[in-house]
Amino acid sequence: YTASFVEEGKQGAQITYSDGTGKDRQGVSTLNTEQKVMVSTTLYDHQGRPAVSTLPAPVGTQALSYIENLNKYDAAVQYGRDHFDVDLGSCDNPVSPMDKVNSVGAANYYSTANNDKEGAQAMLPDAEGYPFTQVEYMPDLTGRVRRSTMPGPDHQLSSAATARHETQYFYGQPAQAEIDRLFGSEVGIANHYQRNVIKDANGQISVSYVDMHGRVIATALAG
Repeated sequence: YTASFVEEGKQGAQITYSDGTGKDRQGVSTLNTEQKVMVSTTLYDHQGRPAVSTLPAPVGTQALSYIENLNKYDAAVQYGRDHFDVDLGSCDNPVSPMDKVNSVGAANYYSTANNDKEGAQAMLPDAEGYPFTQVEYMPDLTGRVRRSTMPGPDHQLSSAATARHETQYFYGQPAQAEIDRLFGSEVGIANHYQRNVIKDANGQISVSYVDMHGRVIATALAG
């Protein structure tokens, strides 16, 4: 539990709920302007790594208590790892949407099922069952990120190259000529360095060169 205080008597409170293994599951904080609480959740994959984080969303209660039925797959099933961490053996990992009608929180708030459409609330985007970000890890036990997403159906993980709007991460070593062009002949041998490449949702590629201490020594844009 954390309480924060600022000038003019303003204050805020937040409480985090964890499971039996110490993993954070749900964060609830006060939303004093509307007499509600904001809640967000973290879901874990089959290896126990944080994979899905929902957008914060207001819930119609003032109590800093654990919120039930936040993320639902359907009326009877809670949304979990079986709905986003499914290995089909074809490098495809389909992600199921959350149920906007039976859920409480982000899935309902960022959807057409949200009945509050007064004022600015009418401008809320429709996440179409995907009010969350997702991280997919490399299958090599290093814990490195392979792909990540933003909320909304257009940014979810996809196997179709033409439809990809997720962020992709690539890891490798630079060629000797690359680092020689950057730093000259005194830079050392190429296998002392790592080249990390990130391709964002718009297809822009950025490159970073990292030394053996984990320090970034150069960055660049490709293309």
